[in-house]
Amino acid sequence: LPALLWSYLHRASPQTEGVALGRTAVAAARRLGDLSAQAHGLNDLGHVWGALGELTLSRRTFQRARVLAHNAGDRCAEGRALANLGAYHYFTGRYADAGEYYEQALDLLTADGPETDDWTADLCRTSLAPTYLLLGRYQEASDHASRVLARPRAQRNGPMDCSLLNTLAAAQHALGRPEEAVGHYERSLAVSSRLTGYPAQRAHALAGLAAAHRALGREQRSRQDWDAAHEIYAELPAHQLTSNLPILAAMGFTPPVTTDRRP
Repeated sequence: LPALLWSYLHRASPQTEGVALGRTAVAAARRLGDLSAQAHGLNDLGHVWGALGELTLSRRTFQRARVLAHNAGDRCAEGRALANLGAYHYFTGRYADAGEYYEQALDLLTADGPETDDWTADLCRTSLAPTYLLLGRYQEASDHASRVLARPRAQRNGPMDCSLLNTLAAAQHALGRPEEAVGHYERSLAVSSRLTGYPAQRAHALAGLAAAHRALGREQRSRQDWDAAHEIYAELPAHQLTSNLPILAAMGFTPPVTTDRRP
């Protein structure tokens, strides 16, 4: 059930259903002695903990999933666990470690024939772009994001496109081309406007636009975009904003003080 309802559960708020269903699924798989099912269930449950901002609990859950998947010989589940551990290290500022996990996951998922999980492999390729950016490898981040955008992927015009466009924009800005960055951010916003359940990507695009417009001397537009981004961030787990602050810093942007509008 967590696998079948993943899209719904990912968008649900609050995540109480995901926690209850995930725990039930893992317990059922454990009673059956099915290591592979346990690993997949733990991967799903780890996502829920991450969505709740419980990053340490999320990491421990993904580590358990990795061990069980490896013992079961389930390359797909192990690749997902490695990708998820990459995301944990990314959100906690350990970018070199994040890159290693993403690359390990890709190696596992693309070894010995076709990919066992195209979506996760695409996610790893997508996630490497902002990782390179945060390691200060701006040209590499730009080139990588452009290549992934151009290649055939399991899902088009979705959250991965937003992430890639946001990274491409930030890299262009960091390379001294804020006007080009504006165009990429606006493309990202156009994609995100057709999506539900991925507000972080929209917030990142708006924050990036605020940085780019300030660099171009458009202070009023910059403030409007930042206020819109902050309003979204205020409803998200704190790590969504804090993980984006180093990217904004690479563009020379310090967010203005904004009053929290939550009651």
